[in-house]
Amino acid sequence: MYSLIRPTITALLLACGSALHAEITTLAELEAAFPAAQCTNHNADLQRIAESIKDDAMLCTVSSVEGLEFKNCLTIDVRQPSDTPYYPSVTFTQDFEWKKGDVGMVAFYARSVLSESAIGANGMLMQFKPESDHWAAYYLKDMCLDTDWQLVMAPFEVGFDGVNTSLNLFFGSIEPQVLELAAVTVYKYNDEVSLAELPRSKIIYPGQDADAAWRAAAAERIEQHRKAQLSLKLVDAHGKPVKNAQVRVEMTRHAFGFGAAISTERLASPKVPADQRASYAEILKRTCNRITPENAMKWRLHEHMKHNVPAMLDWAKANDIEVRGHLFVWPGFERLPDGYNLYKEDPEAFRQDIIDHIYEFANLFPDSFTEWDVMNEPYTEHDFMDLLGKDVVLDWFKAARDANPNYTNYINDYGILSDRDQKHQDVYFDWIQYLVDNDAEIDGIGFQGHYKSPTPPELIWERLERFAALGLPMQITEYDFDHPDEDLQAQFTEDFMTIVFSHPQMTSLVTWTFLENTFRPDGAFYNKDFTPRKVGLVWERLINETWKTDERHGSDKNGELSLSAFKGDYRITIEHDGKTSEHTVELDQETELELLIP
Repeated sequence: MYSLIRPTITALLLACGSALHAEITTLAELEAAFPAAQCTNHNADLQRIAESIKDDAMLCTVSSVEGLEFKNCLTIDVRQPSDTPYYPSVTFTQDFEWKKGDVGMVAFYARSVLSESAIGANGMLMQFKPESDHWAAYYLKDMCLDTDWQLVMAPFEVGFDGVNTSLNLFFGSIEPQVLELAAVTVYKYNDEVSLAELPRSKIIYPGQDADAAWRAAAAERIEQHRKAQLSLKLVDAHGKPVKNAQVRVEMTRHAFGFGAAISTERLASPKVPADQRASYAEILKRTCNRITPENAMKWRLHEHMKHNVPAMLDWAKANDIEVRGHLFVWPGFERLPDGYNLYKEDPEAFRQDIIDHIYEFANLFPDSFTEWDVMNEPYTEHDFMDLLGKDVVLDWFKAARDANPNYTNYINDYGILSDRDQKHQDVYFDWIQYLVDNDAEIDGIGFQGHYKSPTPPELIWERLERFAALGLPMQITEYDFDHPDEDLQAQFTEDFMTIVFSHPQMTSLVTWTFLENTFRPDGAFYNKDFTPRKVGLVWERLINETWKTDERHGSDKNGELSLSAFKGDYRITIEHDGKTSEHTVELDQETELELLIP
């Protein structure tokens, strides 16, 4: 999990208008429907802005436009995009006075003129923030533009008090492109205008169409890698075939891991009403075969949250649910317990204390966890390595293996599948390559998967393939999609789950914001009252219907039957001559079984 506000990646197409305001296609219509208390239209500033940009990476010019609401536009020719999202860029400033809770809107016309992306991943990252604070962005959106002029509408709610803001448009970490912008306008509304009633551009992403090419390829891979042939021969006590028996082949547990990060308090604390704990547990049992505690096993927080861990682990064991550990080392000084200063006082003692910490946590509950994130987020959290040297990471993975050889050891990071930051992706790849080259005790690669906007499924696949070349199992450790559009959230989640499930090296997919909370209120699969949102319904349908085998067959004259089934554990129920028998099977490869029918 990450703590700072960071950009989302993706390629998005914008179709202007929401379901309630589909008729709004111009700024004039927007202003007539929602008069603003203040607004700044930057079209008069275009020439000044173009002349102020003197950069080999990007050329800006002002071009004339005919037959539209605006007469000129800013043509942006991005020639040498960097490997980070934030360069090159264009900035528009405003001098409004904002108060926390104020509602505003960024609106402008835009279109793509030229892109070298094979999948349509052009566009920009849009950031609206206080001019004085780099990280206090309260609106951040990544988008890809169509070739036709469209009105982009992005409403927001201000998260602080302040004067002066800037609208930043970033063009890094994407292929060279040419795009045009016009009538860039920022609106501030009176108190009577709510965020919910304002129109917003509907997001459409490449690969979203029902007939997108990637879907057929993913379906073929799922059939090839996630299913196996099960052949049964039914015989009686004399070895003779049992024909015309009715056979139900019912999956009881997926081989693939589907899971959730959980609140140990909600699941196990006696302070939480029993009916709420029961409802939470019921959803987890219905949809998950693995869980991970959100925060209770972090070095910084464990002392404050450890009292619910034993009960959580007992519950998981009783329900045959695996538990993954998160995490041993989050290598930033701010991730250490409050008041911990050993790294300042004695770096060598600090080096040993990290090892001791790994040994301690690995053996607090030695038989209760199946795997651990040994190192988390090395791109942004590298204080420990800066102080102790790069090779200290090898010691952490060795300590994890020595402390408990039964664990599977993972590395974990955000922004690899979801963000546009190429440098971040490269650094993570290089860290894993370093570990592999130095024979580190690493068993798998974790991708967090926190989204605020969709990433094209084909781009996700490309990134998975790149990391798959390192030869390690992979998994999604912290997926969520924090967006107010429930239909978009549900559709992208289905596409994301499908592309992930189709990759042969992926072993599991763990969601992060499973139940509604204040941290990512729009990212949850289930509401506070435990009812599923649309994305939760997608989650349940894929796990319990689409990718779950439950079939009935009759044995033929030779007592045989055969089917292709999803890999996992099965209960086989056979009815013949008024008698019923049950058998269990673990299906992880092509399997032929002879079953004795009494």
